[in-house]
Amino acid sequence: MLEVKLTIIIYRPGACGDFLAGWLGTLPNHVNSNWSIDPITGKSTGKMSVLKRLDKQNTLENLLLPFDIKLSKSSNLTWACTNHESDKSALEYVQKNNQANLVYIDHSTANQEDLIWNYYVKMFLSQDRSLFNIKTDSIWYVDSFINQSLISNIDRINYVKSKLIGSQEHMFDQLDNLEGSTILDFSKTFVPGGYNYLKEKLHINVPKRNADYWDSQLDFIQSPDELTVWGHTWRRKDFSSYWTINQ
Repeated sequence: MLEVKLTIIIYRPGACGDFLAGWLGTLPNHVNSNWSIDPITGKSTGKMSVLKRLDKQNTLENLLLPFDIKLSKSSNLTWACTNHESDKSALEYVQKNNQANLVYIDHSTANQEDLIWNYYVKMFLSQDRSLFNIKTDSIWYVDSFINQSLISNIDRINYVKSKLIGSQEHMFDQLDNLEGSTILDFSKTFVPGGYNYLKEKLHINVPKRNADYWDSQLDFIQSPDELTVWGHTWRRKDFSSYWTINQ
């Protein structure tokens, strides 16, 4: 059985945790998570999101079972996965039992409106055009949130609008970092040359080609301020007045 050392990137929605975990998977001695970025919305996808559902029922062991791996802190192979701190007690259990290295993204230095816009665009206006989803006509991520069998574009538009003008209270509160974990400053991480900061904080080796790759992909982490989906033009400026920003 393959031994793997696990790193869990913990972050609030919109704070680019999947981008970070996906890029880490391109490094030597890291598990490749099949990371890709939607150039239209900036959404990162890949196997790094396998731990998003981590909680008391969906334990670390259960979520990793299909991958037939053994966790070992002494392994020289690292897999970077992501989590939104949806269940703090589950993360406390992981840390207490020394199952993974926890890395928190401190988004207090980020533009909070960017986080909100990025989250809603990437979550609700993105599509998964894998062959299976195209065959089953299930390419839109937003459809999993709409509780009806037949979903029209009007249904999608109305749902996304309701989220964009709804309350964001507590969605972007600061994370409750567990003692002994690593804290990453958002403004020092997601910038050109941010890999130098990551080398220091995460003790990783970053070859020049991987460094260049980081810089080349940064333009895609920010969702565009305007895009057209389902024949409707979505403009950030039309919704930002609804958002309560806690800075």
